[in-house]
Amino acid sequence: MTSLPVIAPGIYIGQSTSKYIRAQLNNGLEILWDHFGQNIQVFAPKELFGSLRGLCGTFTKSRQDEFLTPEGDIETSIGAFVLKWQVEESCKDVEEPTDLEGNEKACDTYSERRGVASEVCIILKGPVFTECHDLLDFGRYYADCMEDVCSCEDDPVTCSCLSLANFANACARKGKPISWRQAVPECGK
Repeated sequence: MTSLPVIAPGIYIGQSTSKYIRAQLNNGLEILWDHFGQNIQVFAPKELFGSLRGLCGTFTKSRQDEFLTPEGDIETSIGAFVLKWQVEESCKDVEEPTDLEGNEKACDTYSERRGVASEVCIILKGPVFTECHDLLDFGRYYADCMEDVCSCEDDPVTCSCLSLANFANACARKGKPISWRQAVPECGK
């Protein structure tokens, strides 16, 4: 990889934190991604409301058009939607999830993982994140963490770290940055 920062017409790419790389486009769009390639965040200014399309949705606050393809049709399955946006044939095809149907929850399907998920996600309810509880619906983030860990085929701690990072990032966007990684050394410092 080229050393950072990289500055080119219309884009700046640089190290944001020890964990994230940031790309800033001249239209105000900002993209953060981690070094593990497992977490990406896209921030769009309100001026772009209703003018975006792609894998992150349409930025219209309507779920009806979230799976809008480059051709203008709306897909109903995640796999078909992702394939429509595929730009390189060398990319591996996305497989449709086959073991979760409709509203079925991963912790119901993989009930043997529920205990591990509870152990690693409970930190969201603890003192490390207390300052965020009044700012965010931590119950939703806890439920998301449980689902992520229960559906995780890799190391459950890695999957929980992504959920914890998402909660911490949301809290920071509400004006309360917290130092949570010191309390969870498995997630890195």
